[in-house]
Amino acid sequence: MKDNLDYRFHHIGFVVHDVGESISKWEASGYRLEISPVTDPLLNVVFCTLVKSGELRIELVSPSQDSKNHPLASRLRRGGGLDHVCYVVGALELAIERETTQGGLMVMNPTFAATFNTRVAFVLRLGGILVELMEGVSDAE
Repeated sequence: MKDNLDYRFHHIGFVVHDVGESISKWEASGYRLEISPVTDPLLNVVFCTLVKSGELRIELVSPSQDSKNHPLASRLRRGGGLDHVCYVVGALELAIERETTQGGLMVMNPTFAATFNTRVAFVLRLGGILVELMEGVSDAE
């Protein structure tokens, strides 16, 4: 990264009803499991990532328990699917400041995400794109 505000694309996130069932569908189209499903007790979700040579890394996420009050519940009622774009940033707080001063709405304050062993935050940009900001992780993750 050139500076702490450089954004590096990491993944596209999909909200699904069941991570296990969804993995097999992605594997059938040539993706391979990169990070096995992990239950994150702080976020109350199950995550995993899949990759395909020459294509985008994807993340599948679902509630870890069936809950009508879960933050993902309304998204799942609409069928789930494409949810967010994730960027790795060098300084999470500076990236949040940049996003919010450009009109973005903070949706989730910095929180530790077990899947990536780092902090993440979510900002809804003016154009309606949900962006996950991930505190610097290595290229291997």
